[in-house]
Amino acid sequence: MNPKKLKDTDKTLKNVFEIPVPYGWAVKRMIQEPDKDKRKIIFFGNDLDGIIDLGVDKEKYIARVNQCLNFLRKHYAGYQLYLKPHPASMNEADFLDLKGFTIIDDKTTSEIFLWKNWGQIHSVFAVNSWSTFGAYSMGLNAHLFYRYFADIFGGKFFEQMEDMFFRMPASFFIGDLNDRPLDNAPVLKADDLLEGDLKKILNNNKGTVWLNISATEYVVLMVALAKLIKKTDPSRKVALIVSRHRRWNIINLDDIRDHFDEIVIMPRVYYTLRPRRLLTAIRTSWKIRRFPIAPQDIFISASQVEFVENCFVSYHKKNIRIGLVMNRDFHTHYSQDSLAYIRNDDFRFSKGSWFFNRIFEPILGLNRSVFMYYEQGEGIYITRYQKPINTVFDRVYLLNNVL
Repeated sequence: MNPKKLKDTDKTLKNVFEIPVPYGWAVKRMIQEPDKDKRKIIFFGNDLDGIIDLGVDKEKYIARVNQCLNFLRKHYAGYQLYLKPHPASMNEADFLDLKGFTIIDDKTTSEIFLWKNWGQIHSVFAVNSWSTFGAYSMGLNAHLFYRYFADIFGGKFFEQMEDMFFRMPASFFIGDLNDRPLDNAPVLKADDLLEGDLKKILNNNKGTVWLNISATEYVVLMVALAKLIKKTDPSRKVALIVSRHRRWNIINLDDIRDHFDEIVIMPRVYYTLRPRRLLTAIRTSWKIRRFPIAPQDIFISASQVEFVENCFVSYHKKNIRIGLVMNRDFHTHYSQDSLAYIRNDDFRFSKGSWFFNRIFEPILGLNRSVFMYYEQGEGIYITRYQKPINTVFDRVYLLNNVL
């Protein structure tokens, strides 16, 4: 299969809308009651093992990160400097010059950390972490250094970063340590399109709103949506469906439980030929096919081509199905204008993803998904629905913070 021949959307359907990430609803109280001393500078560490596995020279990488830390010491003298290690690879801190920095001994996700500490944070920095996008979306100053690492990152890895952050403003990037970081926090505003659409959908569909995620970085997004829904209809039941995997081990569900009437845990299903995991997939699909979703219920998912999401949208087509997709994901995985498609031709399935696409998903009655590598190793890939995404969902919202 050549994914470059697949369509991103069906242009005859007018059901794709671009909106800002609605984080404002999650931090609204803190915006109204700001902390008087926002003096914390947060540097988010990297998954060092993952970086090395992609072929990056460890010594060069560490030396370059230390230069970035010197940059922060220089420009933020008098501020409180912190390093938050990556929860998947805590050992990066062992190799860094952390003079003047305090290590944050908190393995929770960056999104939850930013949400809890929003009122004390002045700026957020990282080499290439998606956490900075979350920070910027929450109305914080945020910056990335990865363009300063262009000569030591592999071409495809750098390419992937450019696709991920393709819409961010120039002030977001620090490619030269002679550049002074500029305060660039956006003003969070209510989005009339999303609020108006949700109000109409809630008025016409009186059932439970089921929110679905797999990636832990979207937890606060789900909290924001739950708050928006409850503001529109205080008595509406809002439930969260979680496709749980190992990264959920660092999430304390008590941090978010009060925002949902119910939390349902389901297993994460991976592209694999292992019999045990295929059996889990069959059991999961069987459970979702019989899930007690009522005709008036609404399904909203930010999982972007994950098995549990695919089961719900495939088996419950009479319900309103809304897809939330980060613009970076849509651009990278669907758009033929992305660098992934423009500069690459060697797209290939793994054995497991080929089996799912050609055999397993059709047997189970699911939308076909496409998971294909386009670089040596397993770090660079695209993942999308085979069909245009707006034929899978009734409505698609592309989430961005730069509109």
